[in-house]
This record gives sequence, C-alpha cells and structure tokens, in this order.
Amino acid sequence: MKKNLSRRDFIRIASLAGGAGILAACKAKETTEAPKATEAAKPAATAEVKATPAPAEAVTIIFTGWGGVEENDGVVAAAKYFQEQNPSIKINWIQIPENYGEKIMAMQAAGTPPDTAFIYNTILQQYARDGLLMDITPNIKADPVVGAPGYFIEPQETER
Repeated sequence: MKKNLSRRDFIRIASLAGGAGILAACKAKETTEAPKATEAAKPAATAEVKATPAPAEAVTIIFTGWGGVEENDGVVAAAKYFQEQNPSIKINWIQIPENYGEKIMAMQAAGTPPDTAFIYNTILQQYARDGLLMDITPNIKADPVVGAPGYFIEPQETER
C-alpha cells in the first residue's frame, strides 16, 4: 500500500536530513581537530549511539536553506535542540528565501560557502561534479537510525 507523504512528514524528514548534514559537517570538523586529552566523552544518548568528545574549541556551522515560515521555524527548532545537545557547536542558520541557487554560488565564488545547506535536486549532480559537496554516504550508512533500511524515501533518496 502506497502512503502519500504529508507536508508535516516532509518537513520532519527535511529537518532530520538537515540535521544529518549538520552532524556530518560536525564530524568532518572533529576529525581535523584533536580533542584535549583531559576531556572525557559525554555519555551516549542511547545504547546504540556513542557520543564523540567535544571539540577543543567552539565550532560554528553555517547552514543555509530556503522556504517559508513553517520550514524556517522547523529548522530553527531543530538547530536549537541540536545546540542544546551539543553546547560547543553553534549553528548559524541563514534563510535565503529568494534566488537561493545564485546566492549559494556567490558564497562559493567568494570563498565563504556554507558548511551545510539545502540543495535543489536539480543542481545536486552539478555540485557533486564540481567538487562542492562532501560525500556523507559512509556517515549515513554507519548511523544506526538514519542508516537503517527504509529510513529514507526509496529509492530516490538513497540514490541521491
């Protein structure tokens, strides 16, 4: 039986996917900065997921996207929750409601691209071809929640 995806479910999925992108961006930054030897790892949120040590310094992630008020409110709420769980990571959410693609490319050309962003599916392959994206496939597959079979809308989301 095929179930239609409600707008509310779509916003939840988009927020979770954005959160996964934030987490992937955090993971990439953590691998370049070694934590202090005296820092202890935070206890795991669940038995399945191990927490990583906090970075030595606060990290700010630039996160861009488009959308209306409801989408903006959902991203702001997700970012707030993420920051509460990860106090050493600040999310700088930039909502770009108009000319999004052009503004992202201008940020890239200026040498100030966002760390993570919503990306139009029509331009995704070009960004990948031009080396503008980080492959987070291994991070997604390793995650017990997001990597679980059937988590994403099949097959188009796993193919992307």
